[in-house]
Amino acid sequence: MSRNFASAAPALAANTPARPQPAPMYSSTGLDVWTMMNQVSASVDAVNLGQGFMSFPPKDFIKRAAQEAFAEDTHNQYAPPRGRPRLLEQLAARFAEKLGRPIDPGSEVSVHAGANEALLSAFTAFLEHGKGQEAILIEPAFDQYTPNVLMAGGKPVYVPLR
Repeated sequence: MSRNFASAAPALAANTPARPQPAPMYSSTGLDVWTMMNQVSASVDAVNLGQGFMSFPPKDFIKRAAQEAFAEDTHNQYAPPRGRPRLLEQLAARFAEKLGRPIDPGSEVSVHAGANEALLSAFTAFLEHGKGQEAILIEPAFDQYTPNVLMAGGKPVYVPLR
């Protein structure tokens, strides 16, 4: 028995929910400069120097440390959201020494996957939606500052570097 599924397509399309759309504050940000540079460099087979892509392997001591960490079988779960306590304590001690004041690893230190995530976390921690709070951005600025401030509910205020 054969079926003609083509005749069912219009009925299925009519019952398919619309695709989710990004929130207006996010959809207005457009592509970041890093994505654009990656696309352009890939399209012309260029060497991309924009994000510091390494053209050399990691040092042997880094590879060995990674292999040892995997072999331990003690780090096979997600880390706590703020970071592993031992790492937080070490970072707090190091920066306390550099800054000349105590740093609380439980409330003043967090670990992130990258600078962009850390910045967005900081903006969302300190800017409240609907309050009209301003974030001063010194120009020229990293291209992610403006969309991150907007997504966190803040208002960017640009100050030129002189």
